[in-house]
Amino acid sequence: WHTTSRTRQPLPDAISRTVAGTVSKTQFSPSIESEHRSIFVPIQTERNCMPNDTLDHLRQLNKRFIHNYVTNDVPSHDALLHPRFSYINSQGGRVNRADYLKAWVTGFDAAQLPYWDLRDEHIVLHENLALVSAANKFIAVENGKPTTGMAAYTDVYVREANQWLCLQAQITIISPSYWPSDETIICSYENGVLQKAIQQGVS
Repeated sequence: WHTTSRTRQPLPDAISRTVAGTVSKTQFSPSIESEHRSIFVPIQTERNCMPNDTLDHLRQLNKRFIHNYVTNDVPSHDALLHPRFSYINSQGGRVNRADYLKAWVTGFDAAQLPYWDLRDEHIVLHENLALVSAANKFIAVENGKPTTGMAAYTDVYVREANQWLCLQAQITIISPSYWPSDETIICSYENGVLQKAIQQGVS
């Protein structure tokens, strides 16, 4: 989800994490070495995992995906993406890996997105394929006026050479009548700073 002034995209996409939106900082940002890093697993291969271990691993990858977006961490995000990765934005546009990562550099601006959370996570696992879906609540500020909304996304992961990589991401805006409750919040960010991280099961 990105803000209009930073990404030059309509608000729904601004909010749409270009998520699942986007790109590659040329240099690694040391800011990721904050105290919040401990809630995320390092990017590494996964050997001989049992199903529960695999689900936990995918949950952590999902958290890292969101954290990468909020911190504009391109190197960490680049490591999550499959070489053939593509993104389908909230308007149905298809974005290739390179353009997606380019947008990631400035995709999140805390001044324009003072609140962001991860909630309502669901994971479906089938052999070497996983569907990771969740929702994000956000407050977007445009021309000084805050707007609250939610978006849902599904990320498709494949396991190759004992490593889970995101092959495709797709996002859509959620109508208010379908907004997941606050009871499903996994973690939240205020002004770009992690506030809440909860270990929570998924279905």
